[in-house]
Amino acid sequence: MEYFMVPAQKVPSLQHFRKTEKEVIGGLCSLANIPLTPETARDQERRIRREIANSNERRRMQSINAGFQSLKTLIPHSDGEKLSKVSPREARRGEG
Repeated sequence: MEYFMVPAQKVPSLQHFRKTEKEVIGGLCSLANIPLTPETARDQERRIRREIANSNERRRMQSINAGFQSLKTLIPHSDGEKLSKVSPREARRGEG
């Protein structure tokens, strides 16, 4: 078994995935030129909330995947062996 270490500058920073609330809302406000009736205002608000939730989920998944990438650099494995997401857990318990 070999240990592989990736230099810190090659591991993606989680800051890359973060956006401010202002950036998210600013990107969604292109609908602001539409005259708003109570129904269109409600629909627009619902769409914006859904877009924000989708953006948050996308960032969450990117963060999880970045974490797994970081873990893979610390787990011993043979050349050419592909590690699944379960492998770090098994290696930690001594099953891998």
